Formats: sequence, structure tokens, C-alpha cells
Amino acid sequence: PRGWTAATLAGRPAELFHDVSPRLQDELATAMARVRDNGLGLQTVQPEDIRLPSFARDVPALRARLDHGHGFVVVRGIDVAHYSGVDCAVIHWAFSNYMGRVVRQNLSGLRVETLKDRRKPDGDPYRLSETNRFFGFHSDNGGLEPRTPDYIGLFCRERAMRGGESILVSSYALHNAVLEARPADLPLLYETYDAAKPGLQHDAAGAGTLRYPVFERRGGDLVMRYNRVFIEAGMARAGRPLAGARLALFDFLDARMADAAMVFRHTLQPGEILFSNNLTTLHGRTAYEDW
Repeated sequence: PRGWTAATLAGRPAELFHDVSPRLQDELATAMARVRDNGLGLQTVQPEDIRLPSFARDVPALRARLDHGHGFVVVRGIDVAHYSGVDCAVIHWAFSNYMGRVVRQNLSGLRVETLKDRRKPDGDPYRLSETNRFFGFHSDNGGLEPRTPDYIGLFCRERAMRGGESILVSSYALHNAVLEARPADLPLLYETYDAAKPGLQHDAAGAGTLRYPVFERRGGDLVMRYNRVFIEAGMARAGRPLAGARLALFDFLDARMADAAMVFRHTLQPGEILFSNNLTTLHGRTAYEDW
């Protein structure tokens, strides 16, 4: 199931979505009232402050979908109408904390990053998340932590006026595509590449490059790390810019990701959380226009 395409996902919504129960809504309302009564915020709330036993019972099955199934699931039905923006950040952190240990987003210790159009100027490919432009397929490389994040969570508080679809592609399906079309070149993607570090994820002393393969085997799993912008910049910095067969392979991967037959597309609705496996899927977002 990890080698899915758009066609193999068609007609299988039960495997892609998970609806929260009315009981969970009540548990969340009780927990958030306690959070407010105690003056807690995103930086001070702790796991014991938000108990969601109904969701806790669902977590093993949800993690099985991420680890052994298609590698993503949309949790839907959280009633965001009664919660502020600050509340929603706490709620997203709480649900994510049940799925795994939440890692810091940058060196400031930020727990949850708010994604919106901050009118960043064109020309900075590293902070596309702060613009409304198309955000191509990538994995979050986690230059700050000793290992890459296992899961990514994206919580929708408000839809864009137009666009802003979440897009996912299976790294297993991409590996299969290379294996079928360019088998002799596939070993090149198991070689080590240099990647530039995101500016918010290192101090001045650690501003070198990350080094990792695009594909690697970890036990019985296939893991993919890919962010072309960072890899191209890192390889140039290391004095070995992408060229020849390696450049052609990256172009091939990007062409396959542009094929609608490979892509899962979903416009998140308010109160939905998209959890995806950062090791077995790549994610992105279409351009959008906000309100």
C-alpha cells in the first residue's frame, strides 16, 4: 500500500480519513476550558493538561496507517468555530503529541509554526511556506534535530479563498518509477548528497551542509529525503553541483511528481489535520489566494 498512486487510492475514503467522535469533541472542550482557566498557552501547556482518551484509543490504528499503510491520514471534524487562533495552535499541538513526541520547529523552541502568506518577496526559495506561491514536493529534512521527523502534521483553521490544496506523493511509487524507467541510474540516488541547512535550523557555527542519500534502506523500510532546492544549494556549496546523470534523475523525479496520476490532492477544511509519514511520502501545496 505504500506504493500508491492516485488511481489506487480512488474510492477508498475509509482508509484516508478518520472522523472524530462527539465524545472526543466533549473531551476537547473540557480540556481547553481547563487550559484557559489556568492561563496556559502554547509554550506552557503540557501533555497532562489535555487528556483525550477517545483519541488515545484511536492512535495505534492511525499510526499503523502512517507506518504500514498509505503513509497519511486526514483526521477531520474538530469543531474550530468555538476556538481562537491561540486555542487552535494548542489543539494541534495536543493531537500531534498523541501521535508522537513533538519536536521544536526552530532554534527559538517554537512548538507549532503558523503557515500563512507573510508577503515574503520573490527570490527566497527557502521560506516558501511564508508565501502564497506553489510549494513543490519535499520532505522536511529536520536539520535541527539528530534525525528527520517521522511525521508531519498540518492543521487547517481557515481555508484559503482559492487554491491551497495539500498534495502528496508516495516515495515508494517514485522509487518504482525510477526502477522501471532508469534502473541503471537508480544506485545514484542511494549515494550521499550535500544539502543546505534551513537558516532557522542552525546557528552560525553549524551552517555547513547536511549529508544524506535521497533513498536509503532502514531495516525493511525504504526512506526518502528530498528537497531539491536545499540539495542543489548544498551541492553547489560543496563544490560538486548537480550535473549529468544525477541532474537528469532529479529532473525525472520532478516530472513524475508533476504527473496527476501520481498525486493525492485534498483541500483541507477547517478542523481537519493532515498527518503524513515524512519518511515515505513527500508533501507540498498549490498556490493560493487568501482573504
